[in-house]
Amino acid sequence: MSYVKALLSAIQLHEGQFRKGSDSPFYVHPLRVSELVLEHFGNHPNLSLLRKVALLHDTLEDTSLTFYELKESFGEDTAHIVFELTKDGNYLNKLANASDEAKIIKLLDIYDNIKETFPGGKWPLFLKKCENTLDVLILKNQLPEFNVLKKKCYKIIASELQKI
Repeated sequence: MSYVKALLSAIQLHEGQFRKGSDSPFYVHPLRVSELVLEHFGNHPNLSLLRKVALLHDTLEDTSLTFYELKESFGEDTAHIVFELTKDGNYLNKLANASDEAKIIKLLDIYDNIKETFPGGKWPLFLKKCENTLDVLILKNQLPEFNVLKKKCYKIIASELQKI
């Protein structure tokens, strides 16, 4: 029930938002990130939590939802991890010190974002920001699948930058 509630909340909260350079509804992105959790980290002991966070990972940053509302609706753990993923202040430092769960979601967020190029001159800058973010995503408890996906992201970024 909690996953369905998170899914419906993500759709409702991101209503009227669209992916950059696309007419695709924004909520498709968190849904894909949630699917990537299942695909790449399906055996993770906190799978249910990861999938909820994936659906809600942009809500504090891109919607009117408050931390308190998120905590009341989905619990302390979910709210805390979503907060760790919310850009503010020194974001890279914040991510470097974040939980492994937050780092997993951020890696999947980057992976989904770099697979979908957007038009305009900001693409190279965006790719460099993704690369800098990947540099700080180091898990306390290493997972082989995390490292494989991280290397794949670096390769995609290098390939895209070579095209420019």
